[in-house]
Amino acid sequence: MSALHSALDAVFRPRSVAVVGATDNPRKWGYLILNSIIKAGYQGHLYPVNPRRAQVAGMPAMPRLSAIREPLDLAVVAVPNVAVPDVIAEAVDCDVKAAIVITSGFGEAGEHELAQRVLSIARRGRLRLVGPNGMGVYSRAGRFCAMMVPAPIRPGNVAFISQSGGYGVQLFLLARQVSLGIHTFVSSGNELDLTCTDYMEYFGDDPQIAAIMMYIEGLHPDEGPRFIEVARRVIQRKPVVLIKTGVSAAGARAAASHTGSLVGHDEIYDVAFHQAGILRADGPEQFFDYVKALTRLPLPRDNRMVILTRSGGAGVAAADACERRGLVLPPLSDAARKRIESFVPPFASARNPVDVTGDFDMEWFTTAQGILLDEPQFSGMIALGLSDLTVEGTADHFPTMVETIAHGLDKAGRTLLEEFRRHDKPIVVGSLTPDHPAVRMVDAGGLPIYPTPARAVDAMAALWRYKVYRQRTYNAAGPVQLTPAQEEGLALVETAQREGRPALTEPEAAQVMAAYGIPMAASRLATGVEEAAAAADELGYPLALKIVSPDILHKTDVGGVVLDLTDAAAVCEAFPRLMEGVRQRRPRARIEGVLVQRMAPPDGREVLIGMKRDEQFGPVMLAGLGGIFTEVVGDTALRVAPVTTDEALEMLRELRAYPVLSGARGQAASDLDALAEIIVAVSRLAVGCPAIAELDLNPVFVYRAGQGALAVDALVTLRS
Repeated sequence: MSALHSALDAVFRPRSVAVVGATDNPRKWGYLILNSIIKAGYQGHLYPVNPRRAQVAGMPAMPRLSAIREPLDLAVVAVPNVAVPDVIAEAVDCDVKAAIVITSGFGEAGEHELAQRVLSIARRGRLRLVGPNGMGVYSRAGRFCAMMVPAPIRPGNVAFISQSGGYGVQLFLLARQVSLGIHTFVSSGNELDLTCTDYMEYFGDDPQIAAIMMYIEGLHPDEGPRFIEVARRVIQRKPVVLIKTGVSAAGARAAASHTGSLVGHDEIYDVAFHQAGILRADGPEQFFDYVKALTRLPLPRDNRMVILTRSGGAGVAAADACERRGLVLPPLSDAARKRIESFVPPFASARNPVDVTGDFDMEWFTTAQGILLDEPQFSGMIALGLSDLTVEGTADHFPTMVETIAHGLDKAGRTLLEEFRRHDKPIVVGSLTPDHPAVRMVDAGGLPIYPTPARAVDAMAALWRYKVYRQRTYNAAGPVQLTPAQEEGLALVETAQREGRPALTEPEAAQVMAAYGIPMAASRLATGVEEAAAAADELGYPLALKIVSPDILHKTDVGGVVLDLTDAAAVCEAFPRLMEGVRQRRPRARIEGVLVQRMAPPDGREVLIGMKRDEQFGPVMLAGLGGIFTEVVGDTALRVAPVTTDEALEMLRELRAYPVLSGARGQAASDLDALAEIIVAVSRLAVGCPAIAELDLNPVFVYRAGQGALAVDALVTLRS
């Protein structure tokens, strides 16, 4: 057992617990937590700690932790923040394994010095910290609830990690209302020590937990790569569904002030979750919708579905949602279509969606279920219309009709459950009347119920996406043997960083790119006119001249680029004019010379390939439309490095410009494999060279398939 798992066993399955700050005052946290532990039926040894009381909750109160004569697994700390360091110090001296710090005021309000003091004390021993600024934990396996709310009644197999205390508890309580049982809950708070990644790893190894739910506002600096690595392992055994807030600028500020989280750009989090195989929900409804489907239903074989409906409008809405979510609706076989047409009215539809229309007794709906699920081309069913739409008072005037509908709903529901058990296919059910006895029966039988067609489709699509995530393969990143050229390039970058320079010069950047196999337009550095003319004759025409200065990042802004020079005379005329113009605009800039560069063939398409180092996730790769339109169009795709070839190609397919690159309307397809190779190479460079802050290859000219790609400009900025 790892040290992490041993510490978290002490949190969620403690054999002995001390509540520091326990009290009989019902307005205090110490009272609420102690009583929750007692009411949950905790079977271990429980010690209230309060130096001013002889008894608390009818139990002898300990004056301090050191007065407890047996080894302690866990201390729950509910005292003012200024008293927490002394409590943690005593816990370390007593060799306590873990502490849950309920107290706030350790980072969310700027008290970072106090927080670091607590952490440094804990690290003197083996003590691990949950929180601070959390709402506690619940563990069904440990019969342990150290929270302000009672333990849930409904048994379950879902673990829930929440960085928010209050909102996390609201979701924890809401789970009861949507028939979702929670197995384990942790309010991780500021995550001064233990993080959401640690809890995810621990819950991932627990065979009693079938799915993990997470609410997060942000990750710690540099936590992102481990978060992705752990998630990729966990999702091979169970799904992870997550809500991430702090999306807007206002939300990010609120998150930072609330939990001290460092909230990065949301689009980076989004691609990180995608790469990790995590299903991101956009709110509580989708959060619970996904988890219900993932914990109850088998995964579909593929994304081919059938819609069975009693309402044409609902069927159309579901079909639209399927198209948005990447689910396809194949036609029925001729045999199945003819069977359904044999018993439905002529105005029904035996195509997909299959609309049997609104029969009172639901016989058509019931009979069609098995026919459709027997069809091998369908991997799942979206069943809409298990609803009682009679209004109040209908039974007074039409008792027979109401009785017929009730009987039909019951039969349809029972048949649906029988067909579910007979077929290894997921079925999601849409119903406007989830409280009807027949619908509750279906829910209790294992089929999740959704109030709208779109939500039912979303749940089915989540099953398919999770299946795709699990089928991915990842090559474990082992040690990389650098070539001598790569070692020289990295040394060049590190030297520039030590010199305090903001960026590499373009010749230096070109040298580093070449070391990693990134094709760059041929160039030479010239310090005088004659040298430039000789380089031009050697390289061939047409040519560009570019100013080289460690103080000038954007050459075009100072007139530092001359294009389309076609002979030596033009080079000799342009060289002094270029130098003089730059000196006038930037008189203090250090000028090392002029880069003489062969211009790229103009028949390529312009693409941007770049990298930006993110505080949470490290290097993040970017690909998009290149040239002068990059920022105007905003057509880009992101991935967290390291990036595989498959991920690089996936980035290109995400671009709105992909049809152009792939050869739409009879145009020649571009060499996408060459672009992917450049993305992967830049990714390797970024991972192996932490001194680089940002890198832009813009533009990269990509030519016809098989003819490669060529970067003509490289900007490499350095971390200070």
